[in-house]
Amino acid sequence: MAMASTFFPPPIPPRTRAQHNSSPSNSGNFRQDPSWGTLKVPYPPVDSQKGRGENLRLISLSRQGRLEEAHRFLEEMDDDGVAVTPFAYKCLFESCEKLRSLTHGRLIHKQMRSLSKNEKDWPVFAEVSALRMYCQCGSLWEAQGLFDEMQERNLDSWNIMVAAIAKNGGIFKATRMFSRMLLDIGSVDHPSIYNSLLKSLSRPSLIMVGKQLHCLVIKHRLAEDVSVVNKLCNMYVKCGSMDSARITYDQIGEKRNAAVAGTGLMVGYIQAAEEEEALSIFKNMLQENVELDELVFSAALKACSILGDLRAGKQIHCHIIKLRLEAEVSAGTPLVDFYGKCRQFQSAFRAFQKIEDPNDVSWSALLSGYAQSGLLHGC
Repeated sequence: MAMASTFFPPPIPPRTRAQHNSSPSNSGNFRQDPSWGTLKVPYPPVDSQKGRGENLRLISLSRQGRLEEAHRFLEEMDDDGVAVTPFAYKCLFESCEKLRSLTHGRLIHKQMRSLSKNEKDWPVFAEVSALRMYCQCGSLWEAQGLFDEMQERNLDSWNIMVAAIAKNGGIFKATRMFSRMLLDIGSVDHPSIYNSLLKSLSRPSLIMVGKQLHCLVIKHRLAEDVSVVNKLCNMYVKCGSMDSARITYDQIGEKRNAAVAGTGLMVGYIQAAEEEEALSIFKNMLQENVELDELVFSAALKACSILGDLRAGKQIHCHIIKLRLEAEVSAGTPLVDFYGKCRQFQSAFRAFQKIEDPNDVSWSALLSGYAQSGLLHGC
């Protein structure tokens, strides 16, 4: 592909920021404050307990989600000449992100920028928080504008932008930005950026992009990272390459935490009408002492119901009992569905009774089983 050549640029040392010296005369009280002691930015130190108390109040309001009140208090602090710490801004942006309040986020970002005439003086972690807020609130154009203006872009800022663009369907734009990132900061050996891209590859036409990312994963020695392997397996399944998915799964050295990859592979085999292969994965997971969850059992029972394999389904039921998952709706409902499709209606009803809080799907599975038997009045 055309973009393949851009995936392997020569590493370039990351840019460094100029260090800023601040006057120590009024900052003694804040050497012990983590939100100030670790910063080298030209924000004026807060004088006396008044500034410290007001910043703590601002942080408290933001964490309670009282953004309107926090914004008014922020303006009062500005009018009184009380400096706002970058950490307080970070908390405000996080609250705006959580509540999806783009309006307040814009106002707070504007306030933060007004405190410094030099863009280089803005603290990076506060800018990253603003960037994440814009992305989570759905304003990619504002996020892109902020990202382009940033004097220093760290891994978090790149990852936020790549993930947001990929999530909104711009996978080719996201991969171009990924190539820019490699040129800007050199090699990337953190799994988060690969996970963001891999989970956005969901159709056969994107399989070559996924394979190029797989090559980079191997190059940067991330092939043993469970989160990356899970995303790789799921990517291959979604792109219709079951052989590649199986090879990736089989190459996992320690499968104990590979339940997500195994489940995705089982689902892929079931969708491809290869239920026997799905059950072979389940058996392998048992042999490898993989930590099984409800989703694994749900996929395995689905394969058994399609095959009509009552014996295998009962064995899976034993594992569910052993792990005390019968009462969980996500494990109990597949049991009801399995027994109903195998025309074991009494077993289906007993499995239903074990569910602590049955939902609509649980009831539907039970009623469907009784309808097949002609015993619907039994409910």
